[in-house]
Amino acid sequence: MVAYLLTSAHHVYGGLTTTATNRLLVPAILAPTVIIALGSLHVLRRSGRRTARRIGLGLFATVAILVWVILLGGLHGAYAHLYKDVVYLLDAPAHLYVALNPNEHYPPDDILFEITGLLDVATATWVAVATARLIRTPTSA
Repeated sequence: MVAYLLTSAHHVYGGLTTTATNRLLVPAILAPTVIIALGSLHVLRRSGRRTARRIGLGLFATVAILVWVILLGGLHGAYAHLYKDVVYLLDAPAHLYVALNPNEHYPPDDILFEITGLLDVATATWVAVATARLIRTPTSA
């Protein structure tokens, strides 16, 4: 939920401060994944049936890793913010970033937007660790 709130705030802020109003749609696009993840956790924690718990764990882990770790942490946080900021701070040629993402603003021009984007890497790491712990918990499977 923290990852969802952070990335939602980041994209709404970005949508309101730039011409990229499509960013305002990100919270709505990600909302179903939050519902699936929370529902899966509910099944995992409340079901007395081993099969239901396994399905809940599998669905939660799939959503967590694909959406929150790979998509938001890897592609969005690590590439669209961390990599872009490093390219800029090292004064490397802009084509090292722009060629791979020509529609994104470059150079970075809003410190709050960049910091909240970088935080997706931190929350993705936290989600990955928490998911790994959940998978290793004997009572969850």
